[in-house]
Amino acid sequence: MQKRLLGRTRGVRVLAAFCACSVGLLAGCGSGSPSGSSGLSAVPSLQSLVSASLNSRWRATGTETFEVWVCDVPADSTAAIYGGLPLRRTLDPARIATLVSKRVPGYFDSVSGGRYRPEFVTGGVVTMGTDDEPLSCIDRAIRRSGRTTRAVMVVANAEHAPGHPGGTGSAGDGPSSGAAAPVSVTRRYVYVGASDFAPEWGDDPPVDLIEHEIGHSLGWSHSGVASGAASEYSSPVDLMSNSAAPRDTDPDRRDGPNPLALHRLLSGWLPTDAVLAANDDVQVELQPSMGERGVRLLALAIDDHRFITVERLTADGFNDHLRHDGLAVHEVVMVRGVIDSIIPLHGASDGLPLVQRGDSFVGRGWAVRFALDGTVDAVRT
Repeated sequence: MQKRLLGRTRGVRVLAAFCACSVGLLAGCGSGSPSGSSGLSAVPSLQSLVSASLNSRWRATGTETFEVWVCDVPADSTAAIYGGLPLRRTLDPARIATLVSKRVPGYFDSVSGGRYRPEFVTGGVVTMGTDDEPLSCIDRAIRRSGRTTRAVMVVANAEHAPGHPGGTGSAGDGPSSGAAAPVSVTRRYVYVGASDFAPEWGDDPPVDLIEHEIGHSLGWSHSGVASGAASEYSSPVDLMSNSAAPRDTDPDRRDGPNPLALHRLLSGWLPTDAVLAANDDVQVELQPSMGERGVRLLALAIDDHRFITVERLTADGFNDHLRHDGLAVHEVVMVRGVIDSIIPLHGASDGLPLVQRGDSFVGRGWAVRFALDGTVDAVRT
């Protein structure tokens, strides 16, 4: 469906579907490339994010190889993350690569619209010392990885102690050229503990945490409230928050929910002509976030370093755990030109449902109404 703008459009900038290569700020033309600096000028903070993302999109493009390595944690490890827990799993990197390959490549192939697909191959085993932390194992896996490997996936054979995260991931230090580079240069990695490879999972372990950490390896940040708060990762509508939300609803689910439209935009998976940026009242027929046509992301300026994102989620596919369709509303806060936090204003818990048809969200200087006919009205308050 073509975009249709109704009502007042003062201060609105619609991302055109043409290439304006003569405009220097956002260089590059073609499918999925920014069409010119004027397209996002209504929301300068989003404009700067998109501009900065161009040279890092190689991380999220094409097929890339993750080497799978196992950290052999000694029984007398003093690393706090393992908490003195005695359990050790018998883990084989080849088997882990096979198990992960059953679901993770298909998940990312789907949510990227065929633009990105991770593949997993056997790396090896790293024997850790008594006082070694996970980063020591990650470092050695990177040093021993293949010359063309773009990232490593590292799994400890020990579970993590309570209070410690289940894993971590890093986008590393990518080159400024925008070209793909091996892990020896970028130091991109995914690391998880042994919990998701317990024998009781058999041949079908959950992979939502691995998908979440791969998101970090692509440069994606968490969505949630302030770091350290009880509900830090409580949002069920984002892979980069509570990635286990689908499994919390249906124990047979193994994948995480869809990633936010903002992350897909910055990775080059959501074309810029699917974004409507506005700093004043606007009305739009917002299409499903994972759809293929029309406006799928609405960005509303708050001030020079904050903006609101509005996207329409449907309770199907990887989001079939949601109770109903509706609008997900997030506040994006930037500090020194990078994302500091993504705060769910709706969708953070069962007490903050998606905005349903006929309902509104009011806050951060905006009133966003989801009309019964599916139209979204955003009005400055």
